[in-house]
Amino acid sequence: MQKERVVMASSLCNVAQAVEFVHRFRADCQRVIDEDKLDIPLENFLGLSAKECGYGQSPIIKRGLNNYFSMHSPAPLEIGRSQALGNPKVFLAHYTSFYHCAKSFSMRWGNTVRGKKDPSAFANALVCSRGCYNSGNDATGGNSNFIKDLLDVIRAVKVRLSC
Repeated sequence: MQKERVVMASSLCNVAQAVEFVHRFRADCQRVIDEDKLDIPLENFLGLSAKECGYGQSPIIKRGLNNYFSMHSPAPLEIGRSQALGNPKVFLAHYTSFYHCAKSFSMRWGNTVRGKKDPSAFANALVCSRGCYNSGNDATGGNSNFIKDLLDVIRAVKVRLSC
C-alpha cells in the first residue's frame, strides 16, 4: 500500500504543467483565502481552479481571458466579457490576473464554500439545481460528474503542493 502511494505521488509530480500551475498560483489562492476568511484548505480552492481551467490549458485561458474559475459574466471585478464558444447565451468574464479572478470567485461564492474544509462538503456546496456554481446536470449546462471530478483534482493538487 505504501509503495502504491509513492508511485502515485511520483506520477502526479511528473506532470510538469500541473505542478507548475499549482506552484504558480498557490500564493494568490492563499491570499484570497486569508483576506476573505474563507477557512478552507488551499487544495480545495486551488483544486477548483485547476479543474475549471485544466491546469491553465483550457481554451478560456488560451484565449487570454484570465478566467481561471470559468466565471460567467457579469461577475465582480471583471474587465470585459466575451461569448462562450458554442453557446451564444453564455458570456465569460475577463480578468486582469489570476488573483482578480480568484477574488471574484470569493466575492460571488465565498459564503457558499466558507468553512467547507472537507473536500466532499466543498464540492457539494457548489452544486444545486438553480443559481449555484454548477447545476450538476449536463442538460442544464452543468456537469453531472462535477463532484467526482473535483474531488479527484483536489486530491491531485494536495499531492502536487508537495512536489
